[in-house]
Amino acid sequence: MGHRILRTSVILRAPKRITVQPDPKELAKVLHEPTVTRALEPPEFRLTAMRDQIVVEASGDCLTITDYSGRTPAEAEFVSATERILKAVAASGSERYRSYGFRFVAELHDEHTHPIAVRIAQGTLAREALRTALEGEVLAAEVVLTTFDERARRYTLSLAPRGGSLGTHLLHADLWLHIEEPVHVPIDRDRLAEPLEQGHPRLDRWARGAAGLSWEG
Repeated sequence: MGHRILRTSVILRAPKRITVQPDPKELAKVLHEPTVTRALEPPEFRLTAMRDQIVVEASGDCLTITDYSGRTPAEAEFVSATERILKAVAASGSERYRSYGFRFVAELHDEHTHPIAVRIAQGTLAREALRTALEGEVLAAEVVLTTFDERARRYTLSLAPRGGSLGTHLLHADLWLHIEEPVHVPIDRDRLAEPLEQGHPRLDRWARGAAGLSWEG
């Protein structure tokens, strides 16, 4: 079964609305020819670096840095890029954040006889109880699962057939990690490196296990 990374994000929430005026010199150290757009509606600020395949968005109190390269965070050197982008943004006063998190999105392919929506239903639902409650068989599903680790960090895993198609063998998997802890720029590198390093392997492992998918590929 194949695993294709779609995007990786770092999300930070500030105590108040974010106004972004990044330092051009700092941005030039990490991004090639970034373009900036501003709007009255969310996202109010958007920075796009097409060559680097990185997008930075500010919406309300939320700052999001996303890598669309399809590479692992290690291959994309995403920790270093995030550190430098945050340093550039901090020049406009966005240095303190009340919480932070990560998002990992991937597409998984499985050649099993049954489509992904059927596998999700078989792997995650109490189908006997639902059969009674709904007076019929549940044939397909998409789910959102939430769990906490020993450090009280919240994980939210979303599993759905790609495009909502009931016949597809492609699984759209989306894992959010939310950490309710304040951080200050410069952020301790371990706070970024450890979750980013483990994110996509964890997404792959959890998605396959929850949906009962094969481990080959």
